[in-house]
Amino acid sequence: MRIRSLLASAVLTALVCGPARPQNSPTLPTAQPSGIAFPIPIHLTVIPARPAPSPVKPDKSLDQMLDEFEALRAQKAELEKKEIELTKAIRTLMGKQVERISRLGIVPAVSAAPDRVGRIVITGNAGKDEKKILDAVKLTPGQSLAHPALEDARTRLTKAGYRKATVEVRPGETGYVDLEVKIGEE
Repeated sequence: MRIRSLLASAVLTALVCGPARPQNSPTLPTAQPSGIAFPIPIHLTVIPARPAPSPVKPDKSLDQMLDEFEALRAQKAELEKKEIELTKAIRTLMGKQVERISRLGIVPAVSAAPDRVGRIVITGNAGKDEKKILDAVKLTPGQSLAHPALEDARTRLTKAGYRKATVEVRPGETGYVDLEVKIGEE
């Protein structure tokens, strides 16, 4: 009778709370000489029932999507307008700073595009070695000029035997700079 009530309550619990699984394997009843069976100890773990899935949101209507699209376009236009204003303000302030730095003679003016080599003028005690000097400089008219290249050219001139050589940038035509290679007295 006890076993039946235990099984009935287990089945009823499983139906109400969800399926159950045993933690340990159940022990089988052992027969006693008197013929009385002991109840089977069963350890049940209750598995909570899964929550019902949330209802799927219906797709947006075409009007709702068009309204959202118009709002995004308006935000984009606002952001582009702010970007233009901010860029203009930055350029104005940058121009003032560059002008101030140029007046102080700290660094050369910043140009938007890289300079290109215009003419290469050799001055000083060059004699008939112009070709040798130009080969050591390794810069040609029309070439894009990176300022580390000037120091490299001076180093190559020194290695070629021109110890007092300098390479200086002079203003040239628009977008171009002229290079003056000065060869000092040895």
